[in-house]
Parts: sequence; C-alpha cells; structure tokens
Amino acid sequence: MKTFKLKLEDTHEQIAFALVCAEKEYRICWEINTILQLQLERVKDHEIKNKQGEKSQFSLFKYINEDDLLDYFLLRNKTGGNILIPEFKLADYILIIEGEIWQVDVDKLKNELLTINSIQTVLTINSNQLKSKQNLIIDA
Repeated sequence: MKTFKLKLEDTHEQIAFALVCAEKEYRICWEINTILQLQLERVKDHEIKNKQGEKSQFSLFKYINEDDLLDYFLLRNKTGGNILIPEFKLADYILIIEGEIWQVDVDKLKNELLTINSIQTVLTINSNQLKSKQNLIIDA
C-alpha cells in the first residue's frame, strides 16, 4: 500500500523586532503609537506553555491596519522570570508586524523606532532561525 507524506510550509509572513527599552509598557506603547502613527491597544495577554506545561502570560498590545492589511503586535519579552524569546533575552519588548509585509520598509521603520529616546537598540529577528518561533504566533 502506498503512503503519502503531506509537507506543510509555514506561510505565516511576519517581521519581528527586538526592542531594548527600560520604559513601562504603557509609555513605550504610547511613544510607538505617536512615532509610527498607530493605535496599539492593550488586549488579552499572550499565553504560552513551556516544555514542562507551565503557562506564562506576556502583555500584548495590538493594532490592525485594515487599509494596508497589516497587523501590529507589541509584546513584553520578560515577565515574572520568564522570557518569551530566550534567544533575545536582553530585549524588553518584541514588535511583530504580520500581513502584507512587502510594503514595510524595514530600515525606515528601525530608524523611526530609534528616534524614540527610551529605545536603546532595535534588532531584526529572523523568526525562521528561532528555536522559540512558535512563541511569536499570536491568536489575538
């Protein structure tokens, strides 16, 4: 009897940035909204389970730009001793953009984020190379 293997490719298109910033989440959210002309709003926390089955919750802010077909998410990377993306343990926040990402000028966006005084560093995250890339899948 013949057997077939179904190979599924990840078609999840996103750009992610690690932000090093000591500001409180409401303040950095407001600054990002101002600089990028977004309307990020607090939504239900992003919940993940570790290998031991323990749950961790990370603050999540969301904005859907229906005109450009882009979804913006700002996540806290550290909470209660847990880290959302361990490969970027120095990052305080993760900014994710999903959707029609071909229209996003990554360099311009990074430069705009760096104009925020409280942001010390902006690093581009290659989610395909992350061991913890499943943590960047948001169901909000």
